[in-house]
Amino acid sequence: MSSHQEKLTLLDNADHHLEDDVMSETGSHVSATSSSCMPPRIAKLVAKLAFLEEEMVRDDLSEQELVKIQGLFSIHSKSLDMILAVQKRLSKKDKIAVTTSSSKVIVPSDLPSLQWTGNVYDSSKTVFSSIHECLDRFEDIIESYGQDINVNWCRLLPCMLSPDQRSWFIDNLKPHAALDWSFARKTLINKYGIQDADRQA
Repeated sequence: MSSHQEKLTLLDNADHHLEDDVMSETGSHVSATSSSCMPPRIAKLVAKLAFLEEEMVRDDLSEQELVKIQGLFSIHSKSLDMILAVQKRLSKKDKIAVTTSSSKVIVPSDLPSLQWTGNVYDSSKTVFSSIHECLDRFEDIIESYGQDINVNWCRLLPCMLSPDQRSWFIDNLKPHAALDWSFARKTLINKYGIQDADRQA
């Protein structure tokens, strides 16, 4: 057997192991495989493709050998494309997860104080004409940060409150943190909107 034929035989035997690797990479274990396991497999494929490219330009190849090398090259190229596609999808999922997780812990720096005419506790900050206007501003800011107000209202609202308001919040709203913002808004208006009406009367 010539040295060239020995190379092809070794490559053919290694091919079976590579196919097992690819099946493992793209099968049920792919979701649990960390990205750190993928580069060595990719490097292995790239090395084989480079070897096959060199073999294809040899002048002493028989037609049968050339066809075999071309077939192996096609298989490995498709395998590489498949693994890269899987890696890209996993990387995108990781990026989305990190972005989503990060947005949940951001506290907007421009949250308003929950105060309005007749109910002011910090004159250095904006005083709204009514509680409705203040809550509208709160909603606009949360939306501008790309956060879900139904998920984040209970986390962010305390940053806007006076000590008395915070005590009331702990007793009346915090126990209902799982409810939508519409519940919290209605409860706040029922509590403080009546006081506004009494002052205006």
